[in-house]
Amino acid sequence: MTFDQADFDIRCEWGLQGVLTLAPISDVVIIVDVFSFTTCVEIATNQGALIYPYRGDDAASFAHSVGAELAAKWGGTGYSLSPHSLVSLPPGLRLVLPSPTARP
Repeated sequence: MTFDQADFDIRCEWGLQGVLTLAPISDVVIIVDVFSFTTCVEIATNQGALIYPYRGDDAASFAHSVGAELAAKWGGTGYSLSPHSLVSLPPGLRLVLPSPTARP
């Protein structure tokens, strides 16, 4: 089912394609940046990954202790807090996601 918002004054779209669609026909475009950590958790768990949120400087040691891979905070070629880096996770992957707000 496709929901066409063309008849509305206020529209919501997602991602780059949404911006490219709305910017040429809008007086104002507001971009809402959700927390990348929560987006990453949602993407990873929907693919069957087991996520370990971790706050602290010794995340690599913690990842090793639980037999998990460590996501980088940003960048690199592996998993990171960039949601795009997690779109093809294998089911069952154990992944430590560093977060300054994770609760112990």
